Amino acid sequence: MMQSEKVLKMEAKELKEHIARQYDSIEKHRKFNAFITVNKGADRPTIAIKDNITVKGMRATGSSKIIDNYIAPYSATAVERLKNLSIIGKTALDAFGTGSTGSNSDYGPVRNPHDEKRVAGGSSAGNGVALALDMCDFALGTDTYGSLRSPSSFCGVVGLRPSYGLVSRYGLMDLSMSLDTIGPMAHDVYGAAYILSMIVGHDSRDCLTEKSKKIEYHKELDIDAKRLTMIVLEENDSDLVDRKVAKTVASAVERLEQAGVKKVTAKLPDLDKSIPMYYLSMAAEFASAMQKFDGLRYGPREEGYELEEIVSKTRGRYLNAEIKRRIMLGTFVTMKEQQSKWYAAAIKARARLKQEINKVMERGDVLITPTMPVLPWKIEEIMDDPLKNYAMDLFSGLAPIIGGPALSVPCGNIGELPIGLQIGAKRFDELKCLQLGNLFEGLK
Repeated sequence: MMQSEKVLKMEAKELKEHIARQYDSIEKHRKFNAFITVNKGADRPTIAIKDNITVKGMRATGSSKIIDNYIAPYSATAVERLKNLSIIGKTALDAFGTGSTGSNSDYGPVRNPHDEKRVAGGSSAGNGVALALDMCDFALGTDTYGSLRSPSSFCGVVGLRPSYGLVSRYGLMDLSMSLDTIGPMAHDVYGAAYILSMIVGHDSRDCLTEKSKKIEYHKELDIDAKRLTMIVLEENDSDLVDRKVAKTVASAVERLEQAGVKKVTAKLPDLDKSIPMYYLSMAAEFASAMQKFDGLRYGPREEGYELEEIVSKTRGRYLNAEIKRRIMLGTFVTMKEQQSKWYAAAIKARARLKQEINKVMERGDVLITPTMPVLPWKIEEIMDDPLKNYAMDLFSGLAPIIGGPALSVPCGNIGELPIGLQIGAKRFDELKCLQLGNLFEGLK
């Protein structure tokens, strides 16, 4: 029986002791900066909520000081749909989701649970740490271009990015409205499937949610390995991937083959175009989304005589450097003089990449890559190798581009540092990801 399933079946006394140990772990491991707000009094299996998702009556900071004192007057749809769980707290992230390390939080860098000197991955960093250090049973995160899969990989837990439109985004502080999703993180595949089963479904407050048949994913995880075909990218073994990571993922693929999963290989020649495409289109959407954070409606406000002065001083003081950088880039690429050269080109590149990836996906059921192509680096370390910088979001962008799902499951360790195996699928084919992930867990 998996850890998540065991917790859900605990008797009252055992559960009370279990939750007490989680609170002890939160207190003991404060230096890892996993939580921004801790909610006392949990009495059911616990779930941590990323602090860019609103929970009525609780702080919602987005890990940015510009809304440090904001109390959410409503809960996100995904939170409302959680049943028989206690919210144990709100977790830290890269401010407003701007990062893939967890180090860009205004409340201090989130530290890797396996080596406190290293990054935890981001932006859903606090969730990954909270799960790895047994501070909670489940977590609800968000994923734009790898935001919950990166910390799942670096922290050694399971994380699922659902298809775009499967889970309502109502109550989410958006980073990039055309890419953002809300998804589950857990100790195991069963736990991720259990949470997903609760939060999916159409929502009238998010017009992009699909009216699809409700699936109880956690009850459909068993599958005959011989019924599945995995597509393995040749780019998994490219120069952009750490040799040890590539070897660990190749070993995982070999184990799946031995279990009966059919393997085919494929190439994505334009994969390298995904990074500039993402940063240009994301920055444009982010700059638009950030206009509401001006100190006038909520959050701290600087004094001034004119409206422009008040807004300028407030944003200048309370927005960190990375947020400002993305706002400036987004504003620049959407200027009338620059739009066709940059933003329009990014949108065209996205459409072309979507066609390429979907064509590759026709060759099988699931797409296999490393979740992250490198190991977590030290927090203070400046990654001056341009190839590594370039490669960071190399594989995590595949699912967002096609609007599909992707699951990260631990597949091995290099020393104390875990490696994630990413399992992607066609849009709304979450069950295939979860079934292969569950199958892989059973091979260990």
